[in-house]
Amino acid sequence: MDAMHKTKNILFVMNWPDNTGLMLKRAHQTYEHLAQSLKQFDISCFIAYPEVSQSYSGCALNVVQLDCNDFFGNRAAIKSFLKQNCIGSIVYIDPPLIWGANLFFKAWGVTPIAYVRYSHGFVHMRDNTPRTILKRAVHELGIFSASKYIAITRIGQSKLTSSVGIPQRKVTYIRNGIDSSIFPIEVRKESLSPVKNIVSVFQLRPQKNIFFLLRVIQSLSQRRNDICYTHVGGGEQLDDAIAYAKELGIEDLCEFVGASDNPIEYMRKADVFIHASLNENCSNAITEAMGCGTPVVAVKSDSALEQITPEIGVVVDELDEAKYTQAIEKYLDDPLARQKAHLRGPERARKKFSIDSQSQGLERLLLQTLS
Repeated sequence: MDAMHKTKNILFVMNWPDNTGLMLKRAHQTYEHLAQSLKQFDISCFIAYPEVSQSYSGCALNVVQLDCNDFFGNRAAIKSFLKQNCIGSIVYIDPPLIWGANLFFKAWGVTPIAYVRYSHGFVHMRDNTPRTILKRAVHELGIFSASKYIAITRIGQSKLTSSVGIPQRKVTYIRNGIDSSIFPIEVRKESLSPVKNIVSVFQLRPQKNIFFLLRVIQSLSQRRNDICYTHVGGGEQLDDAIAYAKELGIEDLCEFVGASDNPIEYMRKADVFIHASLNENCSNAITEAMGCGTPVVAVKSDSALEQITPEIGVVVDELDEAKYTQAIEKYLDDPLARQKAHLRGPERARKKFSIDSQSQGLERLLLQTLS
């Protein structure tokens, strides 16, 4: 029997170098948690990054430098690694939904699984167009299709089946999770400071809409004199965001602290947490803000609709500065609304979005796949 079939181990594949940022660190933490649990079944877990620059001694999750996303450029090295390490399932983070590499994995006795974190690209597709009908046929027949797909929101799960044509039996819903031990145990108390602190946390990329948020801060500053704004996170638009704040005349109200390994300290002190990405599928930052008991104001997205309840925050339908400003002021001016978020946010984060629940969901799926 081929060595690849004697033992079924698991390989997770990342798109980015291992030092990319906090989002990747959170994901790595989940897979380490899962690897610890799967040791009881004599299953080893590996994770491949295109570049590795950090040390991982003493971990259950085995880290390797291997660019699996350039499959056809590195096919021989990938095949060799899979065989030598008895890999039974390969889990790609955000791969193409239909991909020629899947045929090779199946031929090598490896089950390809697609971890689909973003579904906003599917919304333009419709159920019965020729393109979707063709995709549905491809997925039904298994041609170039992964064996399993993981969706991280219910809305994403629905889009994968209705818009992309992936059969329901292939799609599993598993929420993203956060290590809830980072959240404060005690119920949050009201700040005595007269200054209201508004905080956002994300990488400064175009889809995150930092310029919209800065215009909202300007609008608030024209209505009141008791606010300040802190943004946590670096990125390609950092210099442009700083320049735009100056252009709007709000540079004295804004602080851009850059990348941070501990954004929780800023969320704990915030009176309101704001988020404006339209293309979010399950935001760790929203979960962390909830876990800190901080009210959340976000723009409608798969993530916001699934994560935020009326007791925790407000979801604004679109990038409407007036409505968004009004939503923020609800929490700035209503201590009872803030207190509800202080109480209900941590409860919901721990119950619905924990690293334990995510790891357990992945474990069930992978054990089923390897059996």
